[in-house]
Amino acid sequence: MRPEPPSRMAQQMSDSMQFHDSELAAAVAELSQQQRAVVVLHYLDDMSVIEVSAALSLSDGAVKYHLHQARARLRNILQPHDSDAPYREGAP
Repeated sequence: MRPEPPSRMAQQMSDSMQFHDSELAAAVAELSQQQRAVVVLHYLDDMSVIEVSAALSLSDGAVKYHLHQARARLRNILQPHDSDAPYREGAP
């Protein structure tokens, strides 16, 4: 059986996703299809990196890369940017 392309899989998953936080849902919708697919499978469907890589026909490294990029993008979208805020060492 041939795996579904990430774009189709991501769309089906985003159609069925139910986030409790509409702001988070909107942020996830802004991710690329590939990033959205790995985020949904890993965090919402509780799949391991190995399981996600098998489901999407990607290497483990590619899944980790997309998760890293998605987390960075979500952090950027969800955290307000305040240039006047003081730098706090160790702050996320």
